[in-house]
Amino acid sequence: MPSGVITNFKDGKYISSINGKIATSTDLSTWTYYTPPAAYKITNNGYFFYGQASASSISFAKTNSLSADIPGKGGMVWLKRRDAIGVHYLADTVRGAGYIVQSDTTTQQQYSATGYVSAFGGSGFTVTAGPNYEAYNQSATPYASWTFRKAPKFFDVVTYTGDGAATKTLGHFLGVVPGMIVTKCTSTANDWYTYHRSLGGADKYLIINGTNASATSTTLFGNTTPTATQFTVGGAAGLNINGATYVAYLFAHDASADGIIQCGSFTTDGSGNATVNLGWEPQYLMVKSSSDIGGWRLVDSLRGMSVGGSNDAILQPNTSGAEFANLSQFSPSATGFYTDATFPASTTFIYLAIRRPNKPPTTGTQVFSASSYTALNPAYQTDFVVDASFYKIKNTVGSWQIASRMQGAVTMQSDSTAAEAAQANWKWDYNNGWRLGTGSAFPEYYSWMFRRAPACSMWFATPEQAAPPQFRIRWGLRLS
Repeated sequence: MPSGVITNFKDGKYISSINGKIATSTDLSTWTYYTPPAAYKITNNGYFFYGQASASSISFAKTNSLSADIPGKGGMVWLKRRDAIGVHYLADTVRGAGYIVQSDTTTQQQYSATGYVSAFGGSGFTVTAGPNYEAYNQSATPYASWTFRKAPKFFDVVTYTGDGAATKTLGHFLGVVPGMIVTKCTSTANDWYTYHRSLGGADKYLIINGTNASATSTTLFGNTTPTATQFTVGGAAGLNINGATYVAYLFAHDASADGIIQCGSFTTDGSGNATVNLGWEPQYLMVKSSSDIGGWRLVDSLRGMSVGGSNDAILQPNTSGAEFANLSQFSPSATGFYTDATFPASTTFIYLAIRRPNKPPTTGTQVFSASSYTALNPAYQTDFVVDASFYKIKNTVGSWQIASRMQGAVTMQSDSTAAEAAQANWKWDYNNGWRLGTGSAFPEYYSWMFRRAPACSMWFATPEQAAPPQFRIRWGLRLS
């Protein structure tokens, strides 16, 4: 058997860390070359943080993420308070720091020289004091952010000024046909008109700030299907008001094997269930009923999107309401996701899905770390997003506790045949560790932490993501 690390198994291929090669034979005796696409390095777009204070700034130093090199490449940042009412703020590098629009209102763009997203740095962005700071930087308050870097086959930001013509053609640099186009007039109050490839034509649209089913307009998008280089807007009273300014956020649809984003649709069965095949595991989903009234749903693997159980954390782009926690709505799988029976029956939904990060690490410390129980939050500290942990008291008798992000707020004991049990403090929505802190240190408790990555043979299997027979262990790690 060749030396190296076996990291994953999909479609009959073992993926190895040896220069990004894949072993195509089941006995690993032969190899074919495969270089992971560069876009794999920019698919971790979620960041969870606590506000510091009304007069403080927060700078994010995120490597291995879409927030990296925002000034050089351009992009968009989306912010939302999680625990209470607070509007959704969207800022981008094209309009510039200090300018925001709000997805849950029709309000025109707002500006503050010292507030909102006040700067885009080389490895992230900065939020500071400013108007309505409690919505994005109040002390000890939890927030979520999603950062979308401009990149071919992924995302683009386009601004334009309307000329009042029946149609106006605009260029973009995606290089593939957009799957979803979200538009907002920035100079006057207007709805967030949204095109989606699965609505049934360029004369159909949804509204981000609303709950209505898809509607028909032959003017908003010029009744013209976008191409790999252009899209069309229109309507003197819609998306092409003479002299009005606009921003358009374009999300690609790339169904290739190397693709990292897809826009599609699914229809639930009579029990509210549906299975969606993407060909990969998602980290981010935005979903909306297109055939019936219903709010938008935004879920990601950092805040909570576990397999089964009631651990999903849902925010709604159309409302300023607080996050809905401990729900059972979406479950990721190795090839996509499926819905739980909480969805309405026989209803069609559209979705935007972004692929889970898949950047190979360069050192073992990027995927494995150990920590004692600290007085901080999270209680167990490390430098990466934790996907699984072994946990035990060191100096006395006690069971080994085993937990993972995919399971959510539950634990299992390696010395027990009992089923997994709920643990309210088993929180995973941190970028630097896991478990809700209590404010006190307990150095006798220790956690061994792991991150999923293709440079080590880590397998976090569920019944829906069963590993091949030789890998049917719940957790495993091998570095070489």
